Parts: sequence; C-alpha cells; structure tokens
Amino acid sequence: MPKKSTSTGPFSITIDPGCYTGVYQVWEQNVAKLGAAAGMWTLRLEAGKYEILVAAGTISFSISATGAIQNVTPSNSAFLAPETKDHLIFGNSKIVIDPDVYDGTYYPAGNDGDTMIPLRGRKTIVVVPGLKWYVWVYGRYGGTQILFDVDARGRIVASSVTPTGSAVADGSRLLLQTTAIIVDPTDFTSGYILAGHYCEPSNGKLEFALIKALTCYIEFYGCGSTHEVVFEVDSNGAINPRSVSNRQAVTAVNLSVPGPSAKLVVNTQPVFVSTDFTGRYRIGSRYFQKAVSKPGKKGRKDRTPDLVMVKNFGTIISIIETATVDITPLQTGMSPAEALVQDADGGIQKFDFAYSG
Repeated sequence: MPKKSTSTGPFSITIDPGCYTGVYQVWEQNVAKLGAAAGMWTLRLEAGKYEILVAAGTISFSISATGAIQNVTPSNSAFLAPETKDHLIFGNSKIVIDPDVYDGTYYPAGNDGDTMIPLRGRKTIVVVPGLKWYVWVYGRYGGTQILFDVDARGRIVASSVTPTGSAVADGSRLLLQTTAIIVDPTDFTSGYILAGHYCEPSNGKLEFALIKALTCYIEFYGCGSTHEVVFEVDSNGAINPRSVSNRQAVTAVNLSVPGPSAKLVVNTQPVFVSTDFTGRYRIGSRYFQKAVSKPGKKGRKDRTPDLVMVKNFGTIISIIETATVDITPLQTGMSPAEALVQDADGGIQKFDFAYSG
C-alpha cells in the first residue's frame, strides 16, 4: 500500500487584520522577518512556529504538518475564520485616545516609517487585545512614547501605563495628562516651533499644553532640523532646568500654581552686519521668511542691531540678492563672529558678522 503523505508545506496562510489598518510584521520564530503588510495578506509558509508583530506586542502561532493554524497566543488576540484552518483574523477592539487640552499631534501604534499619520484631538483607534500598545507624542523622538497594555477584553490596564504620570487609563480610554507652559521669545522675532506643532511656526509670548513625564523640544530657524533645544517635563508638570540641552539658548523657570507650571525664556544676542555685505539675506529655512534688505554699517555697539538671534545657537543665513563679491569660502565651522551662508548655487560660504554679542 502507498504511504500516506506527510507534507510539511508550504501552505497558503492568510493573515486578516480586519478593521485594524496599521502595519504588522510576520516572522518565522527565532529565524527571520518574512515581511510587513497593512491589510489582508496571503503568504506561503512551511510547518513551524511564527510570530506576528503588532505595535509593541506579539501574536504567536504554529502551523501543523497538515497546514492548520494552531496554538494562537494570546488567545483573544486572533482567531480562525469559521470553517477554516488557514485564515487567521485579528480579534480587534477599540480604544479612545483623549489628549485633553493638548492640541498638538500624536501618532498611534501601527503607523511605521513614512506611513505615520499624525492625529489631533480625541480619536477612537483600533487595537488588538492582549498586546502591548503605544502612542508617540510629538513625533518619534526619544522619550515621547507612552506604553500601555490592552487586556483580553480590550480595556487598558491602568498599572501598565508608562511613563508614570503621562496618562491615566479609564476602561478603554487613555487620558493624556497635560500641563501648561509659557514660551517667552523675548525680542527674538524669527519664530519658533514647539514639539507637537511640526512646521507650524509661532511668534510672541504664548501658552501651550504639553504632556507630563515626557521629553519635549523647541526648534528655532528650521523645520525638522537639528536646531532644537530638548528639555524634560516631569510627572508634576515642572521642567527640570538642568535637563535643558542648551541652557545658554533657553532658560527654564518653574512657576507657582495656579496657572502655567513653567516658562521657557529664549536668550538672545544682537548681531550687527558688516559693511562687507550689501545685499539681502534671510534667516533660517523657508518656513521663516524673515528677509533683511538694508546694507550693513560698521559703527558703535550701542546702535540698533541688524539681527537678534538665539544665543549660542547656529543657523543658516540664505543670500537672496548680493552685490558683495569678496566672500571667503568656508566649508565647516562657526565662531561667535561668523555664520554660515548659503548662496544661490548652494555653496557654503563665510560671512562676517561684525560686533556680534
């Protein structure tokens, strides 16, 4: 008699995320990543053990020698479609992200890489029960992630929320914990961007809501550049002055309640343009269209400055029009009396700022 087949595949296996629209990854357990997808995915798998990575959690399953999906854990995270053995469906639930008065952006788990979609305001999102989840606040910077577990019933486990003080769980609702701070740019008028307001420059003294217990930042001169000052907001809403990454540029002052819990003060220095330059120039990136057209004049330090810039902080000055012909090339570096200049052809050159503070 012929022997009965003991095939180990490959078998057609379908992963069905249902109404979960985020990204997930499929791995052969302890071996290699097989790929990533959003939406339903049918792939060819041998008998063995596999994992599906969703957010910060993992769904484990095995495939038998006959091509049947078995041993799904956590048990409520996914289930077999009725009357099938090879179609795995996520056991989705819904939770609410409530940012309270914080009006900036946040990014729920599943939006990986360039597909990240920023959200604002109170939103309902789809999660997979039994897994660890996260929300990026401000963007994918270190210290801006809130982690939490979703139990088998689709409720947020209150004791799992980290960092402590950043949010509280109320059933299936995650309520972000906010604090008010003031940004005081003093006489700096070229605009700034506070975390969570990407490429949305603000001007003047304003009050903002931030999330407690997270690392935050403020940007000057550009959008998404390295021109930023990082600081930490603690679980009480205060800013640790020693956490400010550039304390010459920005000073943190904690205030007495009631009212805003802290203030960020921008420290500035006057800059006087040399007579060597007689054209027009612009401060920072295209998001900060501050053009200056008057020619520089050598003179006393007490005259009105041509520019007010953030102290101990580099930027790029873009030449718009120039009658200057003698500009010494400079590839790297900056001293207190110099700034980098980008000409119309994109070349980096040296430009002398006389009498900088």
